[in-house]
Formats: sequence, C-alpha cells, structure tokens
Amino acid sequence: MNEFIYDLIEKLEQDDVRGILAREDAPEYYYALSGDRQNVAEWLPLGKEMDVLFIGANYGAFCELAEKVRSLDIFDPTENGLTVVRKRFGEKLSGLGDIGLHKSEPKKLYDMVIIPVISKYMLSYVEDSMEKISFGGGLGRAAEGDGSRKAGLKELLRYFSRFLKDGGSLLFSVDNRDALRFFSGAEKREGQCLVSRSELDWALSGINFTQRKRYYPLPDMSFARDIFSDEYLPGEGDFRGVAQTFSGEGLALCDEEALYGRLSEKRVFPDFAPSYIQLLTGYHGEHIKEVVLMTEPRAVILDESELPIYIRYNRRRDESYRLRTEIHDEDGRRFVRKTALSEAGNDHILSFEHKYELLKRTTENKDLHILEPRIGRGRDGAMYAEFDYLKGRPLSALLADDIEEGRAPLGKIKDALELLMGRGASECHNMDLVFENVMVCADGYWLIDYEWVFDVAPDRDYVRYRILRYWYEAYKESLYAYRDTADFLAEFGIKGELLSDCEEREESFQSFVNGDGALDFPAKFAAHVKTVEDIKDESRRLQEFTEWNLRLQDEVEEHKTALRKM
Repeated sequence: MNEFIYDLIEKLEQDDVRGILAREDAPEYYYALSGDRQNVAEWLPLGKEMDVLFIGANYGAFCELAEKVRSLDIFDPTENGLTVVRKRFGEKLSGLGDIGLHKSEPKKLYDMVIIPVISKYMLSYVEDSMEKISFGGGLGRAAEGDGSRKAGLKELLRYFSRFLKDGGSLLFSVDNRDALRFFSGAEKREGQCLVSRSELDWALSGINFTQRKRYYPLPDMSFARDIFSDEYLPGEGDFRGVAQTFSGEGLALCDEEALYGRLSEKRVFPDFAPSYIQLLTGYHGEHIKEVVLMTEPRAVILDESELPIYIRYNRRRDESYRLRTEIHDEDGRRFVRKTALSEAGNDHILSFEHKYELLKRTTENKDLHILEPRIGRGRDGAMYAEFDYLKGRPLSALLADDIEEGRAPLGKIKDALELLMGRGASECHNMDLVFENVMVCADGYWLIDYEWVFDVAPDRDYVRYRILRYWYEAYKESLYAYRDTADFLAEFGIKGELLSDCEEREESFQSFVNGDGALDFPAKFAAHVKTVEDIKDESRRLQEFTEWNLRLQDEVEEHKTALRKM
C-alpha cells in the first residue's frame, strides 16, 4: 500500500486526476481517484451551518463536499494520506471551502462524523489509542464467534463518536463478508475490513444514538451508483453490474445478478448485500476531554424528512447532465427528486418544463400520461425537478412476468410498442421512451422519466431498438432462449444493416451524453471476470497440453532407445 501511495503522490505532482486515469491501467488508480467514491456521503442533507469531520483521507475523494458545509476537517494519522490530498488539489484546496487536514486528532466537536471506509488500518489505530482513554461501563467482548472483529468495530464507533456534539450524527460504510462475490472467490483489498449483517447489528448494540437508518449501495460502497434502504429494497432488474469489480482478476463461480434477484424475492437480500452504509443520529454519549474550539454545544440535527429512501447517481456523464435521483417518503407521501450535481447541470433540470409541454402536445396516445415536473432550488443552490411517486408497476416488469421458458411474450411486446410509439409520425424525438420508464397504474400508463427529448422528428427504428435492447438487457438472465441481444432483436426485424446502424446511433448518443468526461473509465479498469465456463476451458486446454507433453516425452524416449541400438 505504501508503495502505491508514494507512486500516486509522484504522479499527482506531474498530472491531474483525469490524466492519470487516462494513462494508467492498474485498477488501484481507479479505486483511489474515481468520482463515484464520494457517492456514499454526497447525498446527505448537509448545510452551511454544519461542521463535519471525515475519518481517513480517502485520497481526497470527499474534499469537494466542503462547498456544502461551514467547515470540513479530515483526520488521518498517516502523513502520506494527507499528502495525497494536498497534491491532488494543490492551490484549489483552499478554494473549496474551510478545509482542515489533521495528522493529530482535532480538539473540536462536530455536527457530523463520517467514516467512508471502515478499514483494518483504522481499527488498529483505535486499538492502539484505546489505552489512553476509558469508556464508562466498559466495552465488553463477544463470548463466541468472531468476537475480535465485532468488538473492534464497536470500539471504533464509540471512539470516534466522542467527536460529536450532543445530538450529532455518524455515518460509516463497511463491506459485507457474506456478499456473494466472496463466495465466488473474490479477493479482498489490502486492509479491507469485512463484517456480516449480524456482526454489524451486534456492534451497534449499546451505541449512544437515538435513530438508525441503514442503506445498501450497489454495486458496493466504493462505487455506489444506486443506494437502497430498508424502506426501498432492490428487486429483479436492479442488480445489473453488481458483479463488476475493480480489484484484480475476478471470478464468477455463480451468476450474482440472477442470485441477487432470487435473494431479493425471498426477502433476504440484506443478509448478502455487497456493503452497508449506516447512518446514526441523535448522539447522547461522551465527548473528547480537551475541546479547544466549540462553536455551539448542540449539533445541527439532520431532518429525517430530508433523508431519501433511495438514491441513484448519473455521475459518469458530461458535467452538464450529471444528476442525483432520490426517492423521499414524507409521512407516507412519496416523491422523486432529480438534482443537478453542479451548477453546470442546472439548465438540464430546467429543461424538464419544456420537455413536459412538448410531450403533452405531441403524444399521440392519450392513454399515455406525462408526469408533471415541479422545479425548485436546494439549500446548496442546485436546481431540482420534483415528481409525484406513482403506485404501480413498470411496464418492463409486467412484460417480464410473461416470459415463458426463456422466450419473450412477442405479441404483448408488439402491443406495448404500439402503445408507446403509435403508428404515425410525431413532432418530437423521445429517446427515454423505454418500458422501464412507463408506470402502469390504476388510472392508466404514465411516462415517469423524459430527460432525453428533442424537438425534432423521431427516428422510429432507433427508438424501437432502444426500447427492446434495454428491456432485454434488464431481463436477459430470464430470456435464456436467446443467444444474445442481436438474436432477441431479430425477432422484431432489427438485424443486419439496420442493427448496425442503430448500434452506431447508440454509440453516438452515449458520446453526446458522456462528453469527453467519460473516457469509459469503468470499462477500462473493470477486472476481467472468469466464469465457470472459462475455468473449464482452461482446464481442458491444460489437460490437452499435459497429454501432448506426455506424448512428446514418449517420442523422445523412443528416439533415445533407437539411437542406443544403432
């Protein structure tokens, strides 16, 4: 690890983050520098009246959150960790806000403490530091099982909770040792700490907080693109890409996407979730003894009504289109909010009003309703579009219900295509017209998402291609009768030159959305995943090589014998 840190510091002295990711191939660089790293905490309703402490430098992944708060301090007992932060941002660091970098523990109390990664290094630091302090009532130890791991996590949480003001909040994330990837043979990262769901529950027992809320990031806490909660758990179709890994060569001894879908159906997904994000609020315990700076004795309380039950990030787009989508539940009333991740995305949010009016005017089928946006501005100045949350089922899921013996319900899909696209021309090009974005409710069909609507005549073949392709990719594990996407699309006449043309158009559209910021870093750094079939093929090739080698040895012996007889 130290060798990588030294190497990263040297590279940050010569190039910026984008340049390093474009040039380097080792997945460690993507883990350190990916923008997705901050997703585990970016969604929190932070405010300019809050003081926040981050435990661990985390390669500077969370420094940009300083723009949202009064002060942001980072504590990391390793000088190299803090040096990476300084080199990554340089003179820009001070421009982000009031940021403090601390190698020694700060003498200050905070409204919120965030531990983005529970690591063995931090556990070791706490263990070494425990001799200097004592907690009233003792810590206790588990009498059986993996007690040291559980007690270590409990100690760590109690140790860093001391930096909170009364009523403060603590957020941390940790990987699950019962995640399916580890049953498939995935290797742990150096210093990675793993706990099971039951061990996490044990560690939280007796912790001095009044409220708890647990989230489940997918594909994991390091690259959280979707974050679910106990109030909004994932279902089939939500696990695409869950097996993707960025740490060396991966193994796929089981189909994680399909198995997670089954586990979700059986309501046991939380036991096997890849990672956990735990939010604790309402602290009422002990504090550090030497407080030098105290702004207010009471913490700024997180408003429970502002906490989402689901979060999704589209961070890999061009900056103008980067969004965070949330589902909120306020006293039983649910709504969806799409928020720009920066000022550059505000115009994209504002465009929802024009797109709504355009679709209302041009939609041929009056049974297809358009969900109306409500535009607003958040406390950090970011624009958002808010929509009602509809009770119903996605059209995509209803069609998937009728899959039989791996084959799609072709007739019903064709009817659904006519419902969405009509028979004739239209005045706008709606590229978000996919089955997943259509909710079937008691009062009809509702289009719930329409980001990509253009005021031009539609390319009907291409829109049909997108509708069918994305439905197939969401349910391909159930559609096993088809060899691949092309085989499925051929059922609807999309093949040959038309298929190639649609694929080129999709590639062009993705380039438009992602801009020059994409460079497809996830695809570049994703580890090659070996399937069972790959392992079988390698075993067969090894066996063939072994047999060939034995035959060659026999031939050599025969030649030696022949030579001795001459």
